[in-house]
Amino acid sequence: MVQFKTHRSAGESAKVPTVAILMDPWHTWHHQMLHGIAGYRDTHARWNIVMPYLRNISADLQVLGKMHLHGLIIADYMDHSVVQWPQLYEVCRRLHLPVVLAATAATCPGFCQVLPDDIAVGKLAAEHLRLQGFRKFGFYGGNMAFARARLEGFRSALAKTGCNCSVLLPDKIEWNQMYPNQQSKALELWLQKLPRPVAIMGCSDLWARQVSDACHRLGLRIPEDIALVGVNNSQAMCELIDPPLTSIPLNLPRIGFVAAELLDAAMHGQPLVPESVPVAPLQLVVRHSSNILAVDDPDIAEAARFIREKAVSSIRVDDVLNVVRISRRKLELGFQRTFGRTPQKEIWRVRVEHAKALLEHTSGKMARIAAQSGFSNAGRLTLIFRKETGMSPHAWRIRHRENNTMP
Repeated sequence: MVQFKTHRSAGESAKVPTVAILMDPWHTWHHQMLHGIAGYRDTHARWNIVMPYLRNISADLQVLGKMHLHGLIIADYMDHSVVQWPQLYEVCRRLHLPVVLAATAATCPGFCQVLPDDIAVGKLAAEHLRLQGFRKFGFYGGNMAFARARLEGFRSALAKTGCNCSVLLPDKIEWNQMYPNQQSKALELWLQKLPRPVAIMGCSDLWARQVSDACHRLGLRIPEDIALVGVNNSQAMCELIDPPLTSIPLNLPRIGFVAAELLDAAMHGQPLVPESVPVAPLQLVVRHSSNILAVDDPDIAEAARFIREKAVSSIRVDDVLNVVRISRRKLELGFQRTFGRTPQKEIWRVRVEHAKALLEHTSGKMARIAAQSGFSNAGRLTLIFRKETGMSPHAWRIRHRENNTMP
């Protein structure tokens, strides 16, 4: 459990604002957000933190008025269906109590909400699966706001490459009944009708697990017949699924940090705008469920493998042609058809991805990062990096570290 440490005397504490955090510290999501809140509190604010246990926020609202609070951060607390958000909003308004919601599944008019950027999550999944060579896609998830946003991002990224996807969104699902028979049968029928090979995004790891279970029942191979990506990167679940599940981690510590930052500003007089504040996901974690090249042409598949293994060794397209021994025109056309980019751009993409990892995990100078990533010099790295990402390596390093560390 996250420990909110204080080192103040009783008299000093009386002058410090009291902030209540309504989260379940044993919930994995909430635990990670608490780390972000603790990171902000320990470096930017002087708060007394209280974590009251309310079985039902709506039923125990009167408790808030007796706690002399200065601010409140709320996540989905126990069962979010029991929270009457309009009633909570009215109570907080009467108490003049600033409130920030962190990663709540419900749409809550009137509140400032810090949420995962679900459209970006969907785009990230689509880009990964497209780079694996897939041309057929599916999306499976519940008919919830976050699932629809992930679907929107998934579809929009695929549309840019001329692809579309089949969608299955069950209308009704209970969180405490994840595998109803009717839903399982509908999923199996949908999977049997999909062309293969196909790449499927589950709106979360739980939903992706349902796809994995159905594939096993139907005798479908993962990833040869169906590649699979989930969301949340619940490590134990992802590794227990057979084969282990590729997943997109949400930046939950950052969500907690930003929620605390917004609340602190509100407690100092800055108005809270009732809007959603999106936080970008972290880098996708590739596991066996999607770790395959879905390429029919063996020459193109071999060329792609060679580039992904050797791009940082300063190879050129001529080196690729020496390996596969096909014409340059066939290589170019094959890459455009399969990956939507030329062999040269694929070499650049792999080098830029390697440079990103070095920028994130090391403090090396640009000249060293360029050399280790297969670029001739720092200027060449900057030119290609900007073409691929829209920003310089230096700007990317600053933004990435800001989003992934708590000062």
